[in-house]
Amino acid sequence: MTEIIVVPNDLFEFLKGIWNQSLDFNQLPAESKEEKFDANPLTDDEVVALIQARTTQQTATSHNFIIGSSDFLPFDFLDKGRTAGQAVCCLLRRFDDSDLDKIIELAKKDSRIRGTAIKWFVDEGSLIDPAVEDDRAEFKEQAKKKQIPCATGFLVGNGGYLLTNRHVVKEKDQLPKFLAAFGYETNLDQAEKYSLDLDFWIPARNKQLDYVLLKLKSPTDDTARKRLQSVSLAKVESVTIAPKCSLQDIERLHNASKLPDDLWERLRETGFNGDLVNVIQHPEGRSKEIVIFNNELGTLHQDFLVYESDTQPGSSGSPLFNNRWELIGLHRAALLDLAQKPGKQVVGYLGTRISSILADLRTQATSNSDAEIRVFLDTIDPKPLPAPTTQQVFILAGSDRSGVLSTKWAKLEQNAMRQLGSQVKAALNKQDPTIKVIEIEGADKNLKAAIQVINQTAQSTAITQSVAIELLTDGYIDDPKVRGITVYYNGNNDRGRTYATTLLGCIKKRDSSLPIFGVGAYSDRLTSPGRLGFCRQTDMPALVFYAGYLSNPEDHARIEALNGAETSSLAEGIATGLKEWLRWLQN
Repeated sequence: MTEIIVVPNDLFEFLKGIWNQSLDFNQLPAESKEEKFDANPLTDDEVVALIQARTTQQTATSHNFIIGSSDFLPFDFLDKGRTAGQAVCCLLRRFDDSDLDKIIELAKKDSRIRGTAIKWFVDEGSLIDPAVEDDRAEFKEQAKKKQIPCATGFLVGNGGYLLTNRHVVKEKDQLPKFLAAFGYETNLDQAEKYSLDLDFWIPARNKQLDYVLLKLKSPTDDTARKRLQSVSLAKVESVTIAPKCSLQDIERLHNASKLPDDLWERLRETGFNGDLVNVIQHPEGRSKEIVIFNNELGTLHQDFLVYESDTQPGSSGSPLFNNRWELIGLHRAALLDLAQKPGKQVVGYLGTRISSILADLRTQATSNSDAEIRVFLDTIDPKPLPAPTTQQVFILAGSDRSGVLSTKWAKLEQNAMRQLGSQVKAALNKQDPTIKVIEIEGADKNLKAAIQVINQTAQSTAITQSVAIELLTDGYIDDPKVRGITVYYNGNNDRGRTYATTLLGCIKKRDSSLPIFGVGAYSDRLTSPGRLGFCRQTDMPALVFYAGYLSNPEDHARIEALNGAETSSLAEGIATGLKEWLRWLQN
């Protein structure tokens, strides 16, 4: 059975031995073996539309004199390619002890890694060998002083913005390890090297796209600033590209009544050649190189491209251009077929479509208040973006309810609910950092004062959507067998029950062992007047959440266990429910 694996083209990943790992094609190459990679290929109708757009650009008369596809290129092709290449840089990385320990271990087992480690990490003329135990301390001392070519990047927009892969710069705290070397065309020592802005790191919201937007520290020299050329993104979203279609593909499309007869007659003997994918890169940390031969686009997906253009470790983050030198993608990985013989396993290369990257950035800009993304987008497209739609959750927890519960129970509720509120906030921040979470400390406020704080805070911010939840416990002395989680909603709001059941459904899904009392969701009309003023007096949709009955031994123990715990399945379920509640409101 054929097994296709995805191998990121980052030299560091190569050094760590990633070529020896088996990453399923249906999984993300750089982040996690748990997150699925959804290829989502184009539909037949979309493919036919691209073929028709391409073929109408060719004249019938000239076609009679062409063998295969046309090889003609405009005279300024190479000049435009050189201009595009000025935006490309080699990313240099400094390695720390933990990185080097891993490389040393692999160098002992793999001669390729040993040779690469000596080439890049050892001083010229030195006989240090990382595979020799007595040399390792000196190897690490020499290696820690080096900035190693590990990947590729390129400038986009205006203002020193740099695009590369997320798997190259995985976290913001790695930024100090990197330099961007421009003009590395013959000698790395003569290249101009720039540090990165340590406060600017915008990764893909959709992790499958595997990109990160960085920014150079602005050079103080005006001449140097002018030398830094960027790739234009102004018309990226209007650029069309078409994939290769074999004779079998053409026949299948025609038999499915997708391909018109006249186009089928024209292509039935030749098939359809895909667009070409030109790659400017720093393969294996070498000086800048370009691929403009044997570089046909094979398969086109909604977010990805698969092509034949050769790459090597170190090519991660390279720009992909068509023959008009329009930017079409970001290179990220090689595709290997493990069923093939060694040396024959590379069956293609994988890139992210630049249009999908821009769409992801626009989504980030319109779903949160990150001004930096909007500033970047303004440099490439000055048309106004929709106002941010940041969502907001208020959590009221930890009120002193000694007037309602016994002193002992009131103290337990206060501590446990405050802890639960913090857990929910942490879980929400992890699940969706764009949601703003505000905890309202209730210990020094009565309910009326707490609601006033929530309403005033909500009015002082330009937030599109806000919801509120109060976290409490209950007690029923007459029957200690009564237990379970209950949620109350505003009975005057037709959607209130939907809000409550959405929340409870997510809690139950997260942990089916958690008890949901009865149907779990109740109108506040069932309670005494004014008892649940939180549902009606907040200026936003609100719920009152009872985490269980302190009078029940099982609930009591579960609530007591919240104290001191970093997280709980209850908090994770509430966070997921709040996120779904906000999504439901948005739609």
